[in-house]
Amino acid sequence: MAAFLTLNMKGLTRTFTLAEFFGFCPADDVSDHLGSVRSVIDGDTDSVIEASDYYPFGKRIPTPAAGSAAVSESAVTEPAEVTESLEATVALTGSATVATAPTSSNRWLFSGKESQSFLSASIPLLDFGARMYDPLTARWTAQDPLAEKYYAVSPYAYCLGNPIVYLDPNGKTITIFTIDDQNNIIHLNYEPNMQYNNGDSFATKIIDYLNSIYINGGKDAMDCLISASEQISIVNEIGKGNNYQFVGNKQGGGSIYAGSVLSQSYEQSLSVESLSHELFHGLQQVNGQGGASIFNEVEAYVFGYKVLDNYHSSLDTIYQNSPSGDGNSNIEGQKYQQAFLNLANGKDNYKENFKIAVSNFKKGARVNLTGLYDKFPIIKQNQGKYLLMKYYPK
Repeated sequence: MAAFLTLNMKGLTRTFTLAEFFGFCPADDVSDHLGSVRSVIDGDTDSVIEASDYYPFGKRIPTPAAGSAAVSESAVTEPAEVTESLEATVALTGSATVATAPTSSNRWLFSGKESQSFLSASIPLLDFGARMYDPLTARWTAQDPLAEKYYAVSPYAYCLGNPIVYLDPNGKTITIFTIDDQNNIIHLNYEPNMQYNNGDSFATKIIDYLNSIYINGGKDAMDCLISASEQISIVNEIGKGNNYQFVGNKQGGGSIYAGSVLSQSYEQSLSVESLSHELFHGLQQVNGQGGASIFNEVEAYVFGYKVLDNYHSSLDTIYQNSPSGDGNSNIEGQKYQQAFLNLANGKDNYKENFKIAVSNFKKGARVNLTGLYDKFPIIKQNQGKYLLMKYYPK
């Protein structure tokens, strides 16, 4: 609806548009599912000031002028502030046809990124933050800083050569993969405290729990995962035993199978703790000491326990502690439980308590009552750093 101001002074009434009254015209952007700005709408009249269509890799589709029978490759509507520079473009391309379709001052185009055409040099690049992207050649102007993750792909390629399915907002994230009820692929890059309410229950819950972990002591660990060159993915598949499960890969990253988040048996507290536990396994992996061992399990259990404890405290409600630190009714169980709680509460003598917890885990930990971890080695050769000391959930 058009926006107007009506003033009544001494019996005289006059109606102004916002542009007339304030000296500028407000405008709204309409974006598609990729974040690309498709239309700029006049805030006064609701009319379309500028419309943009794009080829798959981001080049703008030529916009014919009103009444024009033909359009050339150079006849693409550009922001108003660079209209004059189009003459230089025509001179370079050899085309004499220039579109006169309506333009706006909007500079945010494909994928919502700012075009550098407004600069005096009329640089036809899009600013993605870490790198500039050329939609004409579908290539970055610099190598991918995370190129070692994708040996089979050119470090200059955009979205692995598939911009229909994938997004590439910044290249450094925890990635969430799922398929919604309409079989649409959902590929989200997690950013701290992001919001997501687009209807997919898996993505909505995972993002909600990741945010809870981040603000309840997991910040340092998650920042490490987000900035790591190795990719950690969270996928909508069920892990072994219908539980959350982290599986590492040869590239130093891995995937967290988190489909259990949709199970009724996994209420919110249990999901926060379980996801924290598997994220810590991901942290161990990207720090070069991944692999199944009691050493890694104890640190992951303490991390999940402490994050959940912080989470419960933030709710200011009565709650029951996680059973992850409970010991069996034997001497080993008593030693394990006391050492575990000392670790979770940040007591001194970390290494001593840790060794006690590890050495008594198989016979004393309630979580190993079924023998789930009996075949795990105590420690592997690549393990030895006490990561929990550095990434303790404060």
